[in-house]
Amino acid sequence: AQSIAEALVARHAAVLPGELDIAIVLVELETSAVRALIGSSDWADLRDGQINGATIPRSPGWALKPFVYAAAFEARRLAPESIVDDAPLDMDGWRPRNIDRVWMGQMTAAEALALSRNTPALRIARDMGLAPTVAMLRRCGLDVSSMAETRDGLSMVVGGVSVSPWNLAEAYATLARGGVHMPLRLLDGERQVRRRVVSQQTCVALEHCLTGDFDDTSSILPFLVAKTGTSSGHRDAVAA
Repeated sequence: AQSIAEALVARHAAVLPGELDIAIVLVELETSAVRALIGSSDWADLRDGQINGATIPRSPGWALKPFVYAAAFEARRLAPESIVDDAPLDMDGWRPRNIDRVWMGQMTAAEALALSRNTPALRIARDMGLAPTVAMLRRCGLDVSSMAETRDGLSMVVGGVSVSPWNLAEAYATLARGGVHMPLRLLDGERQVRRRVVSQQTCVALEHCLTGDFDDTSSILPFLVAKTGTSSGHRDAVAA
């Protein structure tokens, strides 16, 4: 797995601008073991080659949205078929927009998450209060300060809080595992603790939302689900 990851990074690094770098954390869900870890695309790069980008906090962009929806699903404040609004939003002078600068109007929560619309997620977090979202992030393994609710406010929904790829992989592994959190581990002999932090029903709903399967939330979890995130100014790109 490490060799494959290194080959992929080398291939992509060859066509990316020189100032960009790549980090990867590959997790085995059953054991929460890290099977591949890359901190930079070129260890010999004198500028930043020996900086471990996998453990450095960066903006996750929109990659935290599934946890907003998870908190709302868990609180039974929202369901995948609930109607949400993708419309202009003004919060004390802050007017967040979608990346395409288009408003799509009313849609289901499942569609809003699958299409990564900003204003529905912000409305959900605002109406529910940020505390449940912060608690969900922390339970899933993200090292988010308990002060994030007051310090970062609603901006955290769209990437206004920093997390490391390592922690992001741990949190997404929790959802992919059906809501059971296990800290990432590098050594097979490390003691492992399993703790349910999200209901399996919520995780199934999230996975179907992210795969675009909006109608059936009762079948087995899909094989592959992905969520991307882009930080302000396109500085960072994340895929989980």
